[in-house]
Amino acid sequence: MQSSTVTPFGFNIIGMSSADLGLGLTARQFARILMAHGYPVCILDIDAGHGRSGKNNEFAHITVGAGEDLPYAVNLFVEGAHILPEFILRPPRNMTVAGRLNVGFLWWELTVLPEYLRLGAEFFDVLMVGSEFVQSTMANHIPRTPVLLAEHPLNLPAEVLPNRARFGLPPDAFVVGMSFDPLSDPARKNPFASLEAFRLAFAGQSNCRLVVKMSKPRGLSPKMLTLITQMKSQIEQDERMHLIEETLPYDDLLSLYASYDVFISLHRSEGLGLGPLEAMLLGKPVVATAWSGNLSYMSHENACLVAHDLVPVNDDSDFFGPEAMGIQGFWADPLPEHAAAWLRKLQGDPEFRKSISLNALRDARAYQARAEQAGFVSELEAIWNALDTYPPRDRPGLKVRVAEATRQNRLRKMSWGRRQVMRLYHPAEVLLDRHVFWRFRSRRAAP
Repeated sequence: MQSSTVTPFGFNIIGMSSADLGLGLTARQFARILMAHGYPVCILDIDAGHGRSGKNNEFAHITVGAGEDLPYAVNLFVEGAHILPEFILRPPRNMTVAGRLNVGFLWWELTVLPEYLRLGAEFFDVLMVGSEFVQSTMANHIPRTPVLLAEHPLNLPAEVLPNRARFGLPPDAFVVGMSFDPLSDPARKNPFASLEAFRLAFAGQSNCRLVVKMSKPRGLSPKMLTLITQMKSQIEQDERMHLIEETLPYDDLLSLYASYDVFISLHRSEGLGLGPLEAMLLGKPVVATAWSGNLSYMSHENACLVAHDLVPVNDDSDFFGPEAMGIQGFWADPLPEHAAAWLRKLQGDPEFRKSISLNALRDARAYQARAEQAGFVSELEAIWNALDTYPPRDRPGLKVRVAEATRQNRLRKMSWGRRQVMRLYHPAEVLLDRHVFWRFRSRRAAP
């Protein structure tokens, strides 16, 4: 049994807590709910890059500057699984000391996990996930590690008001809206299907609008920039389509959602889907792909679920394509014509729209009530108190294996000539790292 007198039971949340994006919201919401249940919480804010951090300082008073300052028993790392290799190779110091329970709250959007990410996930004593969809993937790939489900709390402001004038939307139009961050992968968010569904549903109707809310596309690869450029070109060709290209404060983002008549998400895959859940909590009908994490809170009673095929992920996706991962994944290809039929019904049948809206609000609130209970904490306490009975983790060995798997993945994507150079360089790099470079590593990195 772990002694609470040595390391007090509480939560060190390690994540992009000051960034106005989904992962930042997750870190803040779980900090809030844990504190509401009386647990001490400390935060290590990770830079989200591209100028996205420092936007929300709600928890600045409990934020520390370095990993060695994290005081509590549970390290709760909140991130997308794709960041695992970089994080595992250079973790904050207190993630490798004795007497800590290392918990990875990971998001992933496929049913397969490449080896270099699977090894990275094995670093953690416990995995925590936000949907049954992610839970199934992690449990199937990392069988010796407990995988706990933690429903996602969302504490919306007490009163969110629509403001169409603020966003340049006609007061009497039928407004369909969507939202996505380009860094979350345009191929996965799949805005093109929503554009097509809107055109199919409302051909020749001037009193309809489609709003595409997108954060500014900073730090994108050429491949992702190409997709964004293609999307913008389609929007520019239809005067009924509006692009809002800015990062909004959270209250303003919710006001935009409240200005919609319908929220649409024809994603190819979601770990959970915060945007649709926020829309449902605002009492908005949602048209969404009937696949992946959003089914944690959606049903045929409370949402307009869109039929889909399962198709191979192609290399349009920077994160999930076979070129990036080295394995072939599959995800949904929603049918725009089915989404269009839902949009026409929602526009033409006010009673149906009202019924779906009420069911959405009812069930989203029920989901929120379950999330507020934070049932995962009692499981974490039970694991913490019996941690010495669990198989030990060879973290130094895992770091070596993660480094090698990551190197092999990079080699695989290189040209033949460059691969030969890197194969010659690597042994020299290892020797230099062992005898020279270690002296210059940051003191915050784990030994």
